[in-house]
Amino acid sequence: MKILNLDKESEYARLEKQRLVDTKRAQEKAEIIKEQSDKQREAEEGTDYCRSTS
Repeated sequence: MKILNLDKESEYARLEKQRLVDTKRAQEKAEIIKEQSDKQREAEEGTDYCRSTS
């Protein structure tokens, strides 16, 4: 019975670690998308500024 409990604990630890990795990866991906969006918006605002001063 002890081996079965160790297997369950090991599997739980593995799943928890994978969940943490997946969460961190999702946060990093969201940050990259936000940065790209900000750069795109800034580029568009710069284009709009050039048009309005022409």
